[in-house]
Amino acid sequence: MRRSVLKLFLAGAFAGFASMAPAADQVRGQSAPGPYAWQDGGWADPAEASPGYTTVGGTTGHFEEGTGPTSWYAPPDYDITFMAGMQWLSRTGGLFDQTLIVEIPPLSTPLLGTDSLDFDGQFRPGAIFQLGLNADQVSGVDLIYWGLNSYDTQQTVTNPNLMGLAGTLQLATNDFIFSDLFQLDYESSLHNAEANYRQTIEQGTLLIGFRYFNLDERLDILSRNANTQTSSNYTIDAQNHLVGGQVGAGWHHDWTRVRFAIDTKFGVFANAASQETFLGDFGNTFVRRNYRAESMPVSMISDSTLSLKTQLTNWLAFDIGYRLMWVGNVALAPNQLDLSDSPDGTTVINAHQGLFLNGLFVGFDARW
Repeated sequence: MRRSVLKLFLAGAFAGFASMAPAADQVRGQSAPGPYAWQDGGWADPAEASPGYTTVGGTTGHFEEGTGPTSWYAPPDYDITFMAGMQWLSRTGGLFDQTLIVEIPPLSTPLLGTDSLDFDGQFRPGAIFQLGLNADQVSGVDLIYWGLNSYDTQQTVTNPNLMGLAGTLQLATNDFIFSDLFQLDYESSLHNAEANYRQTIEQGTLLIGFRYFNLDERLDILSRNANTQTSSNYTIDAQNHLVGGQVGAGWHHDWTRVRFAIDTKFGVFANAASQETFLGDFGNTFVRRNYRAESMPVSMISDSTLSLKTQLTNWLAFDIGYRLMWVGNVALAPNQLDLSDSPDGTTVINAHQGLFLNGLFVGFDARW
């Protein structure tokens, strides 16, 4: 009798447990009502749930340790990201230290030099765009453009005494000696485009890619002869087209809605550099110099960024960061000046100066 009762009790307990387990699995497999998550046998509001709750039905949030992503920018379940923003860059260095305008001899007192044309401290705005195409959770391709940063400075020189260009070039001209007015205009612009393949390993990232960097410059010196009142121009256009490959690495750390990242890239590039010189006289009716010089130096770029990304919504984040960049072996317009009295100039190009860029960027990053 006792054995029969015991067998009946065990059979009932086993049947009850078997019927409950599938039911629990069925509930856990259902989509959560709204943003709710399963916790302690029932649906719980994420705002009221304890840390480490498990989301159900594809909602985004914290995950149990070791069971899934822990931040918004962890390995993606999305295919595309797109960032658009602004970047303010300052440029430093590269100009030869030389005198440009002097009083007429015998004094030959320097009045203006290349130090007055330096862009140091000018943070100029430009655009920045980045399109990310994810192949899987750990790799993808990034297409990047930033640029449209334009720099310019103007200097006007007048003096009670007559003026001339520095050096002996003034002796071979009419409008660049015995002058009562000099106007100098120096302009420069930047463009950068990249395509990089990236591979993420834990908190690190490795990349290999292609970069194009463009630096265009123009220097114009206008001089007016005090006697004839004719004005002529000494103009130099310098162009740099850097093309080549690059490698890079990065590290990031994630919190729930924030990612801090450090990235650096280094590349070696062929620079198709050129400069075009024009020197007019007698109101630009007589051409004293008109030539083009080209060179192909090996240039280098080192580009590093520190950034902070903050999630705003499930599909939108805000980016802020700082860029530090060095460009080696480029041609700057003021460095192409030839102030000797050679009729044709030296017809060479100086393309071995370095340029340091740095500045802040901000933008919005969308994903889908």
